[in-house]
Amino acid sequence: MPASPPSFRPASPWWCALHLPQLALDAEARHRRALQAFDDALPWALTDGPQQRRIHAANATARAQGVHAGQAVASAQLLCPGLALSAHQPVRDAALREWLAAYAYGFSAEVSLREPDTVLFEAGRSLGLFGPWPRWQQRLRDELVGYGVQVRIACAPTPLAARALARAHDGLAVADATQLQRLLARLPLGLAGLPDDALRLLERSGFKRLGDVLALPRAALAKRIGPSVLDRLDRLVGRAPDPLPLYEPPTRYAARLDFDHPLADATVLVFPLRRLLQEFALFLVQRDGGVPGFRLVFGHEDGVAPTRLEVRLAAPERDAARLFDLARLKLDGARLPAPAVSLGLEADDLPGFHPEHRDLFDARTRSGDAGLLDSRLRARLGDAAVQALAVVDTHRPEAAWCWVDTPRTRLPALAEGPRPLWLIDPPIVLREAVDAVLAGPERIETAWWDDEPVRRDYYRLRTRSGQEAWAFRPVGGEGGPWWLHGWFA
Repeated sequence: MPASPPSFRPASPWWCALHLPQLALDAEARHRRALQAFDDALPWALTDGPQQRRIHAANATARAQGVHAGQAVASAQLLCPGLALSAHQPVRDAALREWLAAYAYGFSAEVSLREPDTVLFEAGRSLGLFGPWPRWQQRLRDELVGYGVQVRIACAPTPLAARALARAHDGLAVADATQLQRLLARLPLGLAGLPDDALRLLERSGFKRLGDVLALPRAALAKRIGPSVLDRLDRLVGRAPDPLPLYEPPTRYAARLDFDHPLADATVLVFPLRRLLQEFALFLVQRDGGVPGFRLVFGHEDGVAPTRLEVRLAAPERDAARLFDLARLKLDGARLPAPAVSLGLEADDLPGFHPEHRDLFDARTRSGDAGLLDSRLRARLGDAAVQALAVVDTHRPEAAWCWVDTPRTRLPALAEGPRPLWLIDPPIVLREAVDAVLAGPERIETAWWDDEPVRRDYYRLRTRSGQEAWAFRPVGGEGGPWWLHGWFA
């Protein structure tokens, strides 16, 4: 059924359903791709049940050879001798749903994971920004296919109707209440999302379509299926409000890949590291955030403590290539105590992202930025090898700055004023003849409380060669030598 025309402008709320018809398969395939061990052209299936003896889901190649969900593993292997089997991991399904919720959060602040196989988000308020709907829908499909996620998409005035229509009519967008009632009435009862016991009861009573059930008197229907199922039907068709528990982006990030066998070679770890950082970068973009640093955690066997590598950045970043570049430098300089059985990525601080503003005609590239250089040096050499300047609150010029380890406490941008930027430490006797006194004296008298008291009168001088010097004489030392403490540019 075709989507609505470009002029389609529904009123809010208007819910979009991203239905995942093969959630477990997509979650497993994404995991295998991250480990560079995947070929979807070969038949493979997921198993579950006691001793993993039943097929949970099978890919298209296996299904073409007769493998299907619920089938005994022995029967599936007879039909498809080359069938590769993996145990179904529900934790991977949950991780994919969380990832999809974070993706949808980039389009709407109202996202819900209430339904087990669908991510719902309110789309009506965002059409002006991302619409028209046909173009927005195509963008969703193209991006999600690129990320290895198959979805069926539909929109409707109620969340449950959007989910039901996505299961029946991929690509449908409905805003008119009359049209919605007509479409729902023709919906097969099994796609309405009713609880299994209520669905079996209604099907044994001969009901096949949702319209047959909705046509029953409410008292008789409530007696058959109970008030809770009747309430779900009311929320489905819009007779009752349907408040949803809304997804909230996490305040920290954590993701992990478990390897099929221990990996000792750092070069082999590069590919899963890249995949982890690509998903992390997408997460940051969707929540409009950045990250000032993150942690790589390598798990080991035989009771060996996890290896943690801290990657620190000079400023919050979210570009996948730059994050990978810094992580790769950190990994290249690390030595793991034992082969890795897992790789995790953790970030505790996720501030908002404020991109650097440049002039339109500024031809400089980010490769020359001091912040990027700082981050690369720290990743390669370690934090202790890179230091920055920090301001110290004191009047004594030679003590007004110090070295610090953190890259976040830098000297502010300074314009040359009454004091020069280039200081000579320690001061030396000015050997050149003074041509003129341009400014001064400026008395600096401080540090009487320690072993280095200062009582000086500073002047701005021009020497006979034309240079401008910052020099002083001790208080009461008129006629004595000038002590050179700095040069003006």
